[in-house]
Amino acid sequence: MASLNDFYNAVKEANTHLAAIDADEKDLHGDAVAIQDRIGLVKQAVTTLAGSVISGFKTMAELEAYADNALAHLAKQNETIICLLDKIAQSTCGLLNQGDLEVRALTAINVSGSALQEMYADSHPRAALSREHQQAVQKQILDCCPPDPIPPVCTYESCPVPPALGDPPVIGQPSKPR
Repeated sequence: MASLNDFYNAVKEANTHLAAIDADEKDLHGDAVAIQDRIGLVKQAVTTLAGSVISGFKTMAELEAYADNALAHLAKQNETIICLLDKIAQSTCGLLNQGDLEVRALTAINVSGSALQEMYADSHPRAALSREHQQAVQKQILDCCPPDPIPPVCTYESCPVPPALGDPPVIGQPSKPR
């Protein structure tokens, strides 16, 4: 049977083991706190990195949206340019045709009119004087009360122009609403 001394030594040894366990537990608790602190730092670094990545993607998305808008804007401007060039070509062709017809007609009228005027004046001198008087009166009337101006044959119609695109977004600054 065990003696009281043996029991005392066993209790003493158990206390020593408990003290060692307590010290180990305190060391483990300190290590756990240090690990938790490091985990917190890692979480903070991951959060910061995720924010930077998200910000980078947002910037890329803004730049891509601007590039898409710029491309669409240029396409609309090209449509306007093509429309204007088509109108210029059509007007130029029409003016050339009309000018050619008018030059031919005026040449024929001038030749015919001069010949008729000479023949009429030679055969009817009193009528020629009367014609000159009538032309002078007609000039006075036109000077006094000119006729309404003849509207132009062609009126310009503007092509649609897209609105201004604006500046591209500046990296690192929030974009402004359009």
